[in-house]
Amino acid sequence: MKNESIIQDVLDLIEWIKSNDLSGIDVKAIGMIAEMVFHCGEQLKELLEMQVSDVLLDQTGTPVQYTINGSNPRPVPTQVKESLADYLKYRSNQAGVSGPSAPLFPYEQRKLNRYMEKLTSKYRDVVQAGTNASDVKSFHGVRKAGIKNLYKELRDSNVSEEKCIEKTAELFGITDRSVRDQLNDTIQPSGKFRSIGAR
Repeated sequence: MKNESIIQDVLDLIEWIKSNDLSGIDVKAIGMIAEMVFHCGEQLKELLEMQVSDVLLDQTGTPVQYTINGSNPRPVPTQVKESLADYLKYRSNQAGVSGPSAPLFPYEQRKLNRYMEKLTSKYRDVVQAGTNASDVKSFHGVRKAGIKNLYKELRDSNVSEEKCIEKTAELFGITDRSVRDQLNDTIQPSGKFRSIGAR
């Protein structure tokens, strides 16, 4: 129950970020990064290596595939397609930072982490700590919830527990033990993370 609750709470947090207009903070970029961290399993530092041209669109303009550093093509999850399409339109209208070779997220990692801390702090004030997401203070926390979400989706598809853990570990680039630890909220994952495409 706790895992299911924090999954929804983090999704609510992401939607809150995207729907707000806070002075000095690019909430569209922060929200898009949070979605890709949650649904795609990417780390922030990997997303900052992406260029606009790394997102492949179909004939309707819908994002269908993306790469990081031009390698390991991976599909765009259904949950992210609409948001990513909207974000690309938003980026194309930004003066000085548009074009195929422009960075998809034109910010330094330190600045983005600081923005995320400010947003989550503001969110905690709004909800008055009445949510499990009140404990989420970083993109890393969002990614941890994404681990729980993928496991739940696989279990809901009648995949065995062992296969769910194995698949989740593979996609998020962590060990089986780390997945179990995340599900049980025992310790933080150890070892090197790997992106969803590095498999």
